[in-house]
Amino acid sequence: MAFLRPAAGDIFGRCTPDHTTQTLIKVFTEHVEQQPDDTVLHYICDNNNTHFNNEFCKTVAKLSNVKYAPLKTGKERRTWLQSEHKRTMVHFLPFHGSWLNMIEIWFGLLKNRCLKNGWFESVAVLCQAICDFIETWNTYFAHPFTWRYRGEDLYGKAIRRFIKLLQIESQQMEIDFLTKQLLLMKNVAQRYWIQVDNEDWQQLLDLIIQKDPYIKELIACAAKDKQRFKAAQNLTELISILSDNLNIHSTRLLPPYSIRGRNDMMFTEHLSDNLEEHASLLKSA
Repeated sequence: MAFLRPAAGDIFGRCTPDHTTQTLIKVFTEHVEQQPDDTVLHYICDNNNTHFNNEFCKTVAKLSNVKYAPLKTGKERRTWLQSEHKRTMVHFLPFHGSWLNMIEIWFGLLKNRCLKNGWFESVAVLCQAICDFIETWNTYFAHPFTWRYRGEDLYGKAIRRFIKLLQIESQQMEIDFLTKQLLLMKNVAQRYWIQVDNEDWQQLLDLIIQKDPYIKELIACAAKDKQRFKAAQNLTELISILSDNLNIHSTRLLPPYSIRGRNDMMFTEHLSDNLEEHASLLKSA
């Protein structure tokens, strides 16, 4: 577990066996207590549940010397953690945006410069190697971290990344990741359609239809009914949005649900079958 100070590039890190709430509270408290008492602290993290449960909120309140009454929903707790009425504020990245956290850049450096191709005879030796790297980094290599990327073609890259994952039919794909990707694709299609080339949207729809057996197998293998329901719902809604938007934004007049290079009537029937099948998945879930 590590904290990066972007303005200087130095790292505070601890090797921990897990990322449970109690582990986070212990390391977080240690870091806060090392800061000057009059310093206002801003932390940025992803939306992992351990980052905004009531126990963590109580810890932030204690360290900030303010009162905290337990809140019921994650949204309420995230809002409270971000509020400015206390010394310590915790800000959250957008959902699906954990890669925006600058600490991920440093973790990449740790992997490439310390762990890659390394051999460690025990966990203790591994932990020592990481601690030594942190000390060396802070002494000789720490530097300010600044973003240079301005978001050019961000949504297109997200679409094409998912397309590649579908193309290779990754065996590592799990139901939770699939569901989040389908939700991301749906949100981007609803809000940022014109910022992505129609060819990318068309390729995504083509591939979803082509990989229908693979996707449905992933959904069917989910352990819980709720997981199957969410995935099937997002898939059905995504297909509908893609089909409707491609019809609206196409540069040429297309029959409903047509795909380049295919018989339009055959594809219309195929898509109709898919929609009915996914609807039945929703009912059965």
